[in-house]
Amino acid sequence: MVRNEKVYEKTMNLKVSDEEHRAIKLLATEAGMTIKQFVLAALDRAHPNWRERGKTK
Repeated sequence: MVRNEKVYEKTMNLKVSDEEHRAIKLLATEAGMTIKQFVLAALDRAHPNWRERGKTK
């Protein structure tokens, strides 16, 4: 996948324990996703319109 730097303007850091990271990574891998894809998919399921709420008008 080619990364478009203009789209990615922010970095998010989330401190988790080694055990939490391992568990999240395992879940993501089992789903065939990266951790980022997995977390964003979880947000999509929990809050379907979250991406629209953050847009400036």
